[in-house]
Amino acid sequence: MRVHASRPDDARRREAERSLLGTSEGWATELPLSPRECEIARLTARDLSTKEIAGVLEISEWTVATHVRRMFSKLGVHSKAALVARVLDAVAAAERRRLLGER
Repeated sequence: MRVHASRPDDARRREAERSLLGTSEGWATELPLSPRECEIARLTARDLSTKEIAGVLEISEWTVATHVRRMFSKLGVHSKAALVARVLDAVAAAERRRLLGER
């Protein structure tokens, strides 16, 4: 999923991806996902393909696809774009809480 910057919101979203998606720490509690699913969601948000994710995590492409299908079901989404949007919303919520000193 490649997004071309055409609005200020797109630029802010890309900046959030770069700065906050480094690890799933903080935002993982925002979503009902397993630690492995969070890792795959993070890599998906970084625009890695299923094949690339499988290589990074040293698992099969089939396993990655299974995790993605389960994440779709858990989050009620039907596309990787919608999955990434949910992850970015969770990242933003975690960052807001961190800035406000909440847990």
